[in-house]
Amino acid sequence: MKIQLFTVKPILLLSAMSLGILFNSLPALSITPQEVPNPQIKSGEWVSDKAGILSKTTEDELNEIIDRLESFNGSEIAIVTVSETSPSLSAKAFATQLF
Repeated sequence: MKIQLFTVKPILLLSAMSLGILFNSLPALSITPQEVPNPQIKSGEWVSDKAGILSKTTEDELNEIIDRLESFNGSEIAIVTVSETSPSLSAKAFATQLF
């Protein structure tokens, strides 16, 4: 039993240190709404993946779906990913400023 507790403690300590480093570096990842490029102006597309979480295939599929939707009924949808929304107070505030 003591051996299990001993092995868990270093893992918990390492996890806590990793989270501390991650959250300490998040301000460096922040982006303002003004810094998000308008994908329609930049490339004629609908997706701006600043967080780098979408594959090229996924971006292409999303752009195709939104193109078809726009052709069908005139709807326009933008998809934006960011790593951090500070200094905005919330993700909603960031999205409102971006809109």
